[in-house]
Amino acid sequence: ADEDNKSIRIGLLAPLTGTYSELGNSLLFSLQLALEEINDENVIIVPRDSGFNEKEKLNKAINEIKSNNVKVIIGPITNEEFENLASRFGLKLENETDIFFKTIENLNRPGVVHLIDENSILSSYLLVEIDEESVVLMSGKSNDEMELDVFIQNWTGSFNYLWKPEPNFTSLQLGDENQEGLSWLQDQLFKINNEREFLITGGRFTKAVYNEVIELQKKNNIEQDGIVGQQTLMLINQLTNTEIPTLTKESYR
Repeated sequence: ADEDNKSIRIGLLAPLTGTYSELGNSLLFSLQLALEEINDENVIIVPRDSGFNEKEKLNKAINEIKSNNVKVIIGPITNEEFENLASRFGLKLENETDIFFKTIENLNRPGVVHLIDENSILSSYLLVEIDEESVVLMSGKSNDEMELDVFIQNWTGSFNYLWKPEPNFTSLQLGDENQEGLSWLQDQLFKINNEREFLITGGRFTKAVYNEVIELQKKNNIEQDGIVGQQTLMLINQLTNTEIPTLTKESYR
């Protein structure tokens, strides 16, 4: 009973079947990733199929959600509404299109992909793992392994994922002045390497900080531009928080 009192049960109304099921399932997968990102076991998602412009199905879904002791109902939901929901958790939803598989490797973050099968049917999956020869896709509660070549052949080139931006800045680069941002960056770099010396910068992104960022980027095989932007922020988040899921195993990277 005490655990029930602590938990926050959120009902999600989305089109999980029918014409717009791809949107609904994409939102559900992304919301599940959001919960992994914030790492709060007390937040529980209760998804129900609301259909699309189907009043009877929607009413049934609402009644089912209410019977599950849900106090907050989200939906019927659109992609824009979900993006606003993610921002409430301090997360940002990114929608990539027409990208190469290498981009997913560099992002190293689980996300939603869309595949077209031999019958020209579009399906959504949560991409949860990749290696040199295969990928692992989640659909519902099951995980299925697929050969990498087959995946790339059927993949539409889209990728939706969530990440957590730093609230004090969007990016940091050589010459910037940002006391809070530089303080945060140095704290994170120390978590990654507790043998590093704390640099006296006066709140400025100095050449010494730049060199340290370059070394971090080089060591982790990402673009070496010395800028603490989205890709480097995502890397820092993953290196300092083991709860954040990644796609690749260390041996693959």
